[in-house]
Amino acid sequence: MNTAILILDRKMNTAKQEQHQHQESHELDHAFLSHISNFSGRKSKSVLHWALKRSMDVTASLILLTILLPFLLLIAVIIKLTSEGPIFFIQRRVGENFKTFKILKFRTMYLGSEHRPFAIYDAENQIYIRPTAKEDKRVTWIGRYLR
Repeated sequence: MNTAILILDRKMNTAKQEQHQHQESHELDHAFLSHISNFSGRKSKSVLHWALKRSMDVTASLILLTILLPFLLLIAVIIKLTSEGPIFFIQRRVGENFKTFKILKFRTMYLGSEHRPFAIYDAENQIYIRPTAKEDKRVTWIGRYLR
């Protein structure tokens, strides 16, 4: 009899947990959808709120940039001295509302590496071998630390 009660109790706890997880999932879905609906149309917040938020973002960014600038300059000098080519790698990305923009990243690979194969063909075993990031010959010396 005790075994039957224990099994029934476990089944009830499992059912309660599943119901709770379903409820949490539904709440997350609702929160996500409401976030998406407000994502493109910023009319739900006041203009003062967005102006204040924007000014705080810009101020924090300027402070952090000022602190990090010596380190960024050092990285740029090391990249220029240790490999040929530009300091930055420019890449196109897709942002909010599917608008494309360019992103600048420190170049961590040798010039022309995007045309060199990452996988190496092993003719003996007739397979492609992908080296680990440490073994990748396309990555520069400083690139191993920046990645």
